[in-house]
Amino acid sequence: MKKESYSCWDDYALRTFKELHKKLEQGLYEDPFVFRKIEWLMKLYVIEDEIGRFDYDGGREEEEKKICACFDFSKLYSRKQQR
Repeated sequence: MKKESYSCWDDYALRTFKELHKKLEQGLYEDPFVFRKIEWLMKLYVIEDEIGRFDYDGGREEEEKKICACFDFSKLYSRKQQR
């Protein structure tokens, strides 16, 4: 049986999913942890699966687009916090 390698991000994602699931089962839908983690998952989905739909300055490579998207999400979040 082949042993697969896992990264620290795999471990983080699993722990996050378990904690998120626990909070949702408890009905803690407005808990700050739930909000932040669902937001994080939505951003991750867009960056990983929908990046091809975004046009960043002159047809950049996919990896560059992902980096630009991360910065754009950060800018949106910081603007939201300033309100």
